Amino acid sequence: MGRSYGMGTFLAVLVLSPALGAPEAAAGPGFAEWWPEAAARLERGPFVEKDLRDAREACLKGLDGELKPEQKALAHYAIAYADWRLVRVPNIPKEEVPGLHDDAVAHLQKAVAADAKSAEALGLLAAVYGSQMAFVPALGMELGTKASEALEQGLKLQPNNPRLVFLQGSSAYHTPPAYGGSVDKAEALFRKSLSLFESEPKDRPWPNWGRLDAHLWLGILLEKRGDREAARGEYKKTLAIDPEFGWVRYVLLPRLDARPDAKDAR
Repeated sequence: MGRSYGMGTFLAVLVLSPALGAPEAAAGPGFAEWWPEAAARLERGPFVEKDLRDAREACLKGLDGELKPEQKALAHYAIAYADWRLVRVPNIPKEEVPGLHDDAVAHLQKAVAADAKSAEALGLLAAVYGSQMAFVPALGMELGTKASEALEQGLKLQPNNPRLVFLQGSSAYHTPPAYGGSVDKAEALFRKSLSLFESEPKDRPWPNWGRLDAHLWLGILLEKRGDREAARGEYKKTLAIDPEFGWVRYVLLPRLDARPDAKDAR
């Protein structure tokens, strides 16, 4: 079926991404030997189990070497990102999900400890808490506040970070209205995120994921609202980014076409 999606895409370079709140710096001993390939696998396989697991393993081994604080933060972030994506990869055993969530939280906490200004890590931590709540709703009372606080801290550091704004929109979309959620607010934030992505170079250092996610969830929102042709347009934009995106190609677009009143806009 091709690639699958998890909530909710990375060119390797030998300097840290400014998005992690760390200055550019030459790689420390060993970092240049394993990081480029790990980052390339995350770039190549945001929804591919083998690439995610291989990148994760490379980062885990890399942590045993001599790293600068910002490099250590990036490695922990990458491991957590792989965990977060793996949760929704098809055929992942259900019994593995809690461990992946817990591992992601632990590594993100280490990333923040290594780099307190890591806005990306704080945003992803909020996303992981949200994923935990999606799988175990009973955790909502415990983790809802933690997720909100982490995302708020990240946005204070980088209010115009497109990934954090996307995650803010995702939170608004998935939170019930009684607890502050809003589809209208989510749509505005998804569109703001996409606008911010326009000013972010597409070949910027990893982490640079999120364009596909924002188009996807804006499409889902529009489909839910009944604007199927606008939703189709967003889904097609995800395929322009990742032609092998299985959930869109084999589920979401066919679902639109299967509706009795669906129009063929292709």
